[in-house]
Amino acid sequence: MLSWESELYTEAVRPIEKYTGLSDSPMSFFMMNDKMYMMDGAQFLVFDGKDVKPVEPYIPTVSISKDPAGRGTAFEDFNLLGTGFKDSFTGDGTSKEFTLSLKGLDATEVKARVDNTDKKEGTDFTVDRAAGKVTFTTAPSKGTNNVVITAYKTIDGSAAKIKKCKFMVLYGGANDTRVFFSGNPDMPSYVWRSGLYDPTYWPENGFYKIGLDVEKVVGFSKQYDSLIVHKENSLWKMQYTMVDGEAFFPIIPLNDQVGTIASNSIQIVENNPVMLSKKGIYMLQSTNVRDERNVLHLSENIDSMLKQEPNIDKAITFDYDNKYWIAVNEKVYLFDYRVQEWLIYDNIPASCFLEIEETYTLAVPKTALYTVLCVLTSNVRIMTTERRLKPIGSPST
Repeated sequence: MLSWESELYTEAVRPIEKYTGLSDSPMSFFMMNDKMYMMDGAQFLVFDGKDVKPVEPYIPTVSISKDPAGRGTAFEDFNLLGTGFKDSFTGDGTSKEFTLSLKGLDATEVKARVDNTDKKEGTDFTVDRAAGKVTFTTAPSKGTNNVVITAYKTIDGSAAKIKKCKFMVLYGGANDTRVFFSGNPDMPSYVWRSGLYDPTYWPENGFYKIGLDVEKVVGFSKQYDSLIVHKENSLWKMQYTMVDGEAFFPIIPLNDQVGTIASNSIQIVENNPVMLSKKGIYMLQSTNVRDERNVLHLSENIDSMLKQEPNIDKAITFDYDNKYWIAVNEKVYLFDYRVQEWLIYDNIPASCFLEIEETYTLAVPKTALYTVLCVLTSNVRIMTTERRLKPIGSPST
């Protein structure tokens, strides 16, 4: 799948347009349940191998065993992404009026299923949307959870909490069972989680406010069975635990002195997260205790140069062949972590890195793709080279 300006394409050699109308911003992609999901900070889309379309939200059953008056047991959270909800009632054989969990319903047709038979609004029942009540022409029979009513209510700003997010991570302890979103500019310190193996379901209470809003969440990384949440001036750890059969994701602070200023600087190097902070490039070594000594400073020899780079928060990185690449302002700072030495290359206008057939590849914005032909030597701590790039094609061809 290729994102280019406001369009989505398949097949990089001869692109086939699959969708138009994207925001002109970087996209995030992930796979779950044999489908590809995409987010651009404005829309949340899914590609099933044939079509690209907006994600169809899961409709949760918010209550069960309700009596016709509306008293029952809470079951599932409302879905932030959608407007639909279900109430499951236990009919008493005499009541015709059933009170839903919400009032002020949308104009969308209400659906009902009684004793496994579909009923139609206007024929089998009427709806008082303002009061949130459904009245059947014939009282449903006595039973247990034998009356299921599906209704819709739009809550302003609810779906935007999810759709405005810009980056994600799959996590669930030892297994990637859920998707976590963040990067919403209106709620910069928030993280949201999806349902179990279900990116169409975003429980209204499945959110985490991490620290203060003045310090936004910048990205995620994983270290063993922990999820590291990167903020601008701090690092936090989320873990997965089960309590009475229910999943919980407790969060604790790890480091209050070092954070991350560039989302695309985060890489996993030898099982440890590496990131660009205001103070330089650091590696998180330990997640067992809250301690400023649990990070290792990697860039001491080049910090004076990094701190002079404008737009350093736009830096992008790549981990390949035991080397950590960081590109910014047409320079590449390269850390060979086998020998603990830095090299610097100039005149490399990279917008992203790709690995194609074990070759370093750089994508240059709206121009062409280049592959690096230069041989990197590790016996010089800092060096500058001329550009040695060979064009390998253009996104427009």
